[in-house]
Amino acid sequence: MPADFNKISPFYTLLEKMLFGDRLQAYRCNFLNHMHEAERVLLVGEGTGCFLRELLATNSKVRITVVEISKEMVVQAKSKVKFDDIKRVFFHQMPLSDFVSTESYDFICTFFFWDCFEEKQIKSMLPDLVANLDSEGKLVNVDFAEPSYPYGNLHLLSFLLLRMLYGFFRLATGISALSVVEIDGIAKQSNLEIENYTEDKIFPIKGQLFRRII
Repeated sequence: MPADFNKISPFYTLLEKMLFGDRLQAYRCNFLNHMHEAERVLLVGEGTGCFLRELLATNSKVRITVVEISKEMVVQAKSKVKFDDIKRVFFHQMPLSDFVSTESYDFICTFFFWDCFEEKQIKSMLPDLVANLDSEGKLVNVDFAEPSYPYGNLHLLSFLLLRMLYGFFRLATGISALSVVEIDGIAKQSNLEIENYTEDKIFPIKGQLFRRII
């Protein structure tokens, strides 16, 4: 059964700010400067639309497709789209596994999306998602990062924070994952090559820019 984010959608942004301040949004926008000339962008699991709003504001020609399973998250994301931009955004309320597109995209963005899934689920979904990229398209992925070992003050705090988050989201939404899966190996098998990488010095957050190789 798919995870249900509807119940937490009203306070999702507040929870994010309470725990991380502006860091998650900063990481979502970390590679935004690469997308100023993009014409077609696919946002997967966009949530409340915080990145959608920024992308529309910085790129006046982009056409954006949003795939989001939560009805309430879609409602919030739509509320962030200005009237003049409505014709540039296409919403699909469905799980990624049900999404079929006849278009190819310059960029695909997955923000705090893969952390909801187990490795076998990611191995099933990621290759099909990459197939929607242009021949030289790019995947922007921002997610949490498991510490390499739960020792030392910072690593221990990160480890405990992630365990708390996973416990909460498993109870509140029904996600199946217990920890963050590193997608690098799966991405490589899906013909993606890492082009840029950034990692937060305080919070367990990472940003990755992959380029498709054919």
